[in-house]
Order: sequence, then structure tokens, then C-alpha cells
Amino acid sequence: MRRYTVHVTSSAIEDIEEIADFYYEIVGEESAAKFSDAVIDTVESLDTFPEANSYFDKKNNLRRVFVDGYKVSVVYIVDKGIYEVIAFGAFHTLEEPNRYSQRLVQRLKDLGK
Repeated sequence: MRRYTVHVTSSAIEDIEEIADFYYEIVGEESAAKFSDAVIDTVESLDTFPEANSYFDKKNNLRRVFVDGYKVSVVYIVDKGIYEVIAFGAFHTLEEPNRYSQRLVQRLKDLGK
């Protein structure tokens, strides 16, 4: 089985940190730490079968994976040519998906993809 290299962009890290801060403020430090661990597990799991997850925006080939136990998705693209996954965004499902989708498409353009 071929494994993919997984990269996380700085914008995705910023999104994840914002959500972790939200959990820290609302629920507490332990909850924020558990969330961060769950995100790491989720992102690391993308090295195998990243195409098994559903599309967030099929037109732009954006896929999403839900962070287990949270209403949070990590959005990424798959480059089969070099077996690479690039995670470049994360959002809480309470956000407006259409508005967030526009931000993600712009990030994709910024990446040159």
C-alpha cells in the first residue's frame, strides 16, 4: 500500500488554533488539548486512502474529513501524481459553509493548485 505525504499549511494551522482557542475559552484547557490531539490523529490518518473521504467541493476537488468527536472538518486536496495530501483549512460546522468555501477556493489558488 502506497502512503501519501501529508502537509498542513500555515492557514490550516491557524484555523485549527482558532478552534482550539474556542474550546479552551468555552470548555477549558483539557478540552482544547483533547481537540488538538484528535486533529493530529485525523490529519495523520490522511496518509492512507485520503480519497475515501467525501468531497467538500467536488468542482474544486476539495475533500473533507471530520475530526472524530467534534463538529469540525479538515479540508484538503490530494495530488496523486506525487502522493501528497495538502491540508489547507479547517472549520467548525457552525460556520456558514458557503462563505467558508469561497475562502478555501482562494487558498487553493494561492497554493497554485
